[in-house]
Amino acid sequence: MIATLNINGIIYYVSPACKQMLDYEPTELIGKPVWELFCLHDLEKMERWQDWINENQSYKMLRLLRKDGSFVWVEVVSNTIRYESGNVREIISVFRDITRRKMLEDALAAQERVMSDIVETMAVGVVICDENGVLTRMNRAARQLHDVVKLPLPLSTGVLHTDCMRPMEKCC
Repeated sequence: MIATLNINGIIYYVSPACKQMLDYEPTELIGKPVWELFCLHDLEKMERWQDWINENQSYKMLRLLRKDGSFVWVEVVSNTIRYESGNVREIISVFRDITRRKMLEDALAAQERVMSDIVETMAVGVVICDENGVLTRMNRAARQLHDVVKLPLPLSTGVLHTDCMRPMEKCC
């Protein structure tokens, strides 16, 4: 969906794609302030409208209110068009529905939290390194086994997994 807004955030053009995305006819949105479509929670997180239009280009992820009261996640890329004097003429915003992507990201994040909790509570030590051998994670059992007490590990210093191990004790 494409919308063109004046300097006060009033929609004066919106593409017919608004029907599919929000279930509004374009004529129902023309003349409305764009923020009336924003989820209140997202609106509270956003900076002032004036700050937003002063950027030449902005990218936001937020929820828009559909006609039926449900929300749709969108990413919004906005470009501020200026007169030669530098004053704002209009804002052109492109809204893309990312609801499915957001749902998948949320499900993946929840699954990662569960897996992380499982690994953290395992009785066996688990050490995770990146492709360069830099230690990225140790579970509780591994920290106890290797006497690592400082968390988080100083990843920025490039700690190798071998740096956290005790020297092998001589058998027999």
